[in-house]
Amino acid sequence: MTAPRDRDDELGMGRRITRRDFLDGVALSVGGLALGGSVLSACGSAGDAATLETPDLSPYPPALTGMRGSTDPALAVPHEVVDGAFWKAAGTPQPTGETYDLVVVGAGVSGLAAAYFYRREHPEARVLMLDNHDDFGGHARRAEFDDGRLIGYIGTQSIDSPSTFSRETLGLLADIGVRLDAFEKYYDQSFFKRHGLTQWAAVFDRETWGREHVAIAGDETPMAEFLRDAPMAPEAKRDLAMLYEAPKDWLPGLTDAEKKEKLSGITYAQYLQDVARMHPDVLTYLYQEPAGEWGYGIDGIGAIDAWAEGYPGFAGLGLDWSRPARHNSPSIRRGWNADDPYIYHFPEGVAGVTRLLVRALVPGALPGSTMEDEVLARLDYARLDDPGNDVRIRLGSPVVRVRHVGAAAAAREVEVAYVSDGAARSVRARGVVLACWYSMIPYICDELPAVQKQAMRFMTRIPMVYASVAIRSRRAFDRLGLTGVYTTSPRAFWSYAMLDYPVSMGGYEYPSGPDEPVLLHFSASPTEPGMPPREGARAGRWKLYGMSFADIEREIRELLARGLGAGGFDPAADITAITVGRWAHGYSFEYASPWDNAFYPDGPLPGDVAARPFGRIAMAGTDKRSRAYMDSAIDAAYEAVNQM
Repeated sequence: MTAPRDRDDELGMGRRITRRDFLDGVALSVGGLALGGSVLSACGSAGDAATLETPDLSPYPPALTGMRGSTDPALAVPHEVVDGAFWKAAGTPQPTGETYDLVVVGAGVSGLAAAYFYRREHPEARVLMLDNHDDFGGHARRAEFDDGRLIGYIGTQSIDSPSTFSRETLGLLADIGVRLDAFEKYYDQSFFKRHGLTQWAAVFDRETWGREHVAIAGDETPMAEFLRDAPMAPEAKRDLAMLYEAPKDWLPGLTDAEKKEKLSGITYAQYLQDVARMHPDVLTYLYQEPAGEWGYGIDGIGAIDAWAEGYPGFAGLGLDWSRPARHNSPSIRRGWNADDPYIYHFPEGVAGVTRLLVRALVPGALPGSTMEDEVLARLDYARLDDPGNDVRIRLGSPVVRVRHVGAAAAAREVEVAYVSDGAARSVRARGVVLACWYSMIPYICDELPAVQKQAMRFMTRIPMVYASVAIRSRRAFDRLGLTGVYTTSPRAFWSYAMLDYPVSMGGYEYPSGPDEPVLLHFSASPTEPGMPPREGARAGRWKLYGMSFADIEREIRELLARGLGAGGFDPAADITAITVGRWAHGYSFEYASPWDNAFYPDGPLPGDVAARPFGRIAMAGTDKRSRAYMDSAIDAAYEAVNQM
């Protein structure tokens, strides 16, 4: 969204807040993300001891604001490798002389878990972890404000549905000190109700609906009352009320199995349009319904998964709920009988788990010994790559090549080349775990079989954007009785904004008073509407690359101005800091109908083919399971280590 200068002034775009945009000053082009052609040639070849302007690792990463996540500097070298430009200028990587028992590519949840499992079996082993980002954790990333007085996250939210976890995942959590039952006390489950925050606001924007309108509702608000003044066709209002409150059996005469087969072959949008015959305004209003969880809209999610998720319009079909349908996605099938409350949440989300893993791997990096004292502890990033460590985490070091020393079947070592301080360097290891994006692996590991590389290229990812926004107080939320604001337009950037989860633990106190500073959580899924999900993800990813931090900041301010204006919120005065987690290669796609019915669930599944071990190289990461959840990352790591 672009805005005239006077609107920018109203929104506070020029106000001095904590928004240090470290990336906009880096001269990176969107297409190749190159610095004057090649990342290395801009500074000389590796053999000339070239130096590149790499991310400054001296600041404390969780406290950095502005654009974070997969930043332009973190993606510059990987994109040059993909574009074929990197090796034209890189020269021969300089051996560091380092040899390890294991090198792990990727320091996200799966990479850290792989290092942990390997060290548990081989306590004397030396392990090196390499990651292109300036912080560990992958998408599980901590964000701090006001010297740590406010702690949030710009990535993976919660430990989701632990009752479904494997023995290996539960064992790892217990080993590093996570006590799941403690969250029953730390997560204040009655906070919002106790403070009268029980409603949501829906923003109808002028660009989509013709005029501005905000509708507010709680769980018991009748749809007709909620939509009374909404800028929507009367027929659409009636259809929505029926869809939510009295849906029909729009598939009469079919058996339960036949109905589910029908739903497995169409999207939720097709169900609403072609089966239920809803007014087009209904599809517009509901478009973002799945976006926060699935990463795409109603034209991407299958009707069978929309039914399983409880989206409106299916209650009249009378379907059997005793077990999932054959084509339900993996996470739905896995969690069918789970009834876990959504409370297993560190103040920094799953970054709490990654910090505990680092504590277990790198002695002295994180003071303390419990999950509680982790929260306020300051991690010493200088210790992560200390030469004296048995486990070293080397950040800002994108891997550019992984290959066996000799034929894979007989090789005793693997050479791993990476870029650090503008030079291509290499280390050797007895084994390697690739815990990175599968779509990147064919470009760094050329010796893999062609069928495996083809499967990996299929494993594209959903672009996601999370933001943590600090505001002076929640007074506007209290006046309106809101927990959050959501959008009703397919073209809206943000899906929703909400008050952060009420978690207090380890001396960290969630802001309880209406006049205390508080964090808001924003979620966006910039997949392009009107395309199959994977194609829409690719288009949305390039669109996201073209957005500056200022563009995203403007969308934040605009949503809050529209949704909370009636409560007295002033975006120019009330926003104090913004940290954006841009994950252009975000979460793994789940296998989903109708798009993947040709191979799911019968197989062969692309993730299984892609994750086959090759020589001394094993594959971890959530792409292996096509489930973007913490437990999938840990389970994949366990399997990879055992395959070695």
